[in-house]
Amino acid sequence: GSHEAERLRQQRQSKHKGLNQKSAPERRGRELKHAAFDAVTMHLFERTIMDFLKVSARAPRVILLTAVLAGLATASVIVLVFLETRRATQVGVLAEASMRELQLQLTNLNNQFQLSVAETDRLQEQLAAAETRAQNAADKAATAAATAAAQAGFCAPSDSVPCVVDVGGRDGTTARKYLAEGAKVAVVEAVPELAMGLAATHARYIVSDTLRVLPMAVGKDDSGEVVFYANKNTAWGSTDYKLGCRHEDGRSAEPGVDVDKALATRCRKYTVQSVTCHRLLQKLGSPTYLRVDVESENWVCLDSLAPLAGMQKLPKYISVAVANT
Repeated sequence: GSHEAERLRQQRQSKHKGLNQKSAPERRGRELKHAAFDAVTMHLFERTIMDFLKVSARAPRVILLTAVLAGLATASVIVLVFLETRRATQVGVLAEASMRELQLQLTNLNNQFQLSVAETDRLQEQLAAAETRAQNAADKAATAAATAAAQAGFCAPSDSVPCVVDVGGRDGTTARKYLAEGAKVAVVEAVPELAMGLAATHARYIVSDTLRVLPMAVGKDDSGEVVFYANKNTAWGSTDYKLGCRHEDGRSAEPGVDVDKALATRCRKYTVQSVTCHRLLQKLGSPTYLRVDVESENWVCLDSLAPLAGMQKLPKYISVAVANT
């Protein structure tokens, strides 16, 4: 076994030595080829340079032409650069001009907007002033109409509907009757509670000015106030204590006798505005129908109307309540 191993080792050494002996000549050949190629390349380069110099010596115009062409090419490049720069400058100038123009337009638009705002404010002020004038005119017209109506009276001759003045209207029974028939009614009632109740329950007629409620008492004059006695029986109210505070059986009250008791049990005392029937019709106008039911003041009312007889301003119809005594 040892002999075989030795033999194989010797074979490997012999093979490696042969390879080394073979590669050395090949390397040498390659180096010679490279050196020859370098020499040929250098020779060709030198020959090219020499040929160029010879041509240059024989043809200097070619070199000059080449230089001229090179100069022209350079000049062309410079001109192109100059033209491009000039074009860019012109574009910049145009852009700047456009920007100035746009800025001017924006300024003009802003000015127009400011003018529009100012014009709008001015128009609004004019509109407000016109509305104020219209409102003032409407108020004056309403005042004039009210004044004319007051001067013409509640019962105007030109009215197409009947007008009733109810002196001593009490709870409004008569007023409701004539209101339902389409007439205008003015009620004179001295008892505050009755007057306010009538106005409250007939507010729609008051709003339309077809009903007026006057909390007054008919008297001999209209220069001041008068004491009015309202009985528990609303039909028995009077400025006369004997009638206003009469007993339940109809007997007259005795002045100075049990007055406090009478006021506590049978009647109440009020101080109200006094008015004559003459003055009443001067304020309201001449009615179609005058109804009078104020106890002892009935004839006082009629007597005050005497001056109106010669003026033809008396009501067309007059009725007076007469007591059974």
